[in-house]
Amino acid sequence: MIIINSDDFGYSSSVNKAIYNSYQQNLISSTTTLVNFNEGFEDAINYVHKGLIDINTIGIHFNLTEGMPLTEAIKNNNTFADINGFNGNARKSSLFVLGKISQEMVYNELKAQLLKFIKAFGQKPTHIDSHHHVHTEWAIGTIVTLIAEEFDIEKIRITRNTGEENSFVKKYYRRIYNLRNRLKGIKTTNYFGDIDNMKGVVFSSEKNYEIMVHSKYINSDESLVVDMDNVCLKTKLEKLFDISSQAFNSFSDI
Repeated sequence: MIIINSDDFGYSSSVNKAIYNSYQQNLISSTTTLVNFNEGFEDAINYVHKGLIDINTIGIHFNLTEGMPLTEAIKNNNTFADINGFNGNARKSSLFVLGKISQEMVYNELKAQLLKFIKAFGQKPTHIDSHHHVHTEWAIGTIVTLIAEEFDIEKIRITRNTGEENSFVKKYYRRIYNLRNRLKGIKTTNYFGDIDNMKGVVFSSEKNYEIMVHSKYINSDESLVVDMDNVCLKTKLEKLFDISSQAFNSFSDI
């Protein structure tokens, strides 16, 4: 089973339109939503309420790195934010441990994001991942799994385990992180990575794969959906398989 997930639904109306067109062209089968970009999120809600994008293919894209937080307290924690919003510090160094106050701030912020998603869409997200992979930080991941258990959400994106990795430490960490989630009963894919990470992978019908993309347009040109590197998304995917005959899945199918 292959899932192609486009991150960042709700980021802006332009990104939302690129994601919608990606669904239409069978370039993606799933997306995850940022809820803290108000204009983009309201636009994302319209796509779902109009029946243009199936809610059962939409997860939440937890965010602790960009835009404005939903809760006030975390703005006073420089590890994550300041009065101007999230500062990106959460991914500048490893977060293995957080103090009790920081844990509470992160928990409250992520829970607020999840509740906003549920209120807007009328149901829980199909799965959880995060902006800039912040949920793969050990201390953040612990809080994410706690919230997932509280809301009975069984599916969380693993950390990358495809492609080349020159660092033994990172490779070992990723194995331990993914093992921890599986031992907690999290249902997820066997393999995860972006399109480049998946090159050389021999896809098996007995395994589940998530391929991450970032559908968008270059500036105001809406004639071509590109990936994060500004390369045509369709062209990149066609180097992996024949997308015209390939049936893709969503996390609801796991």
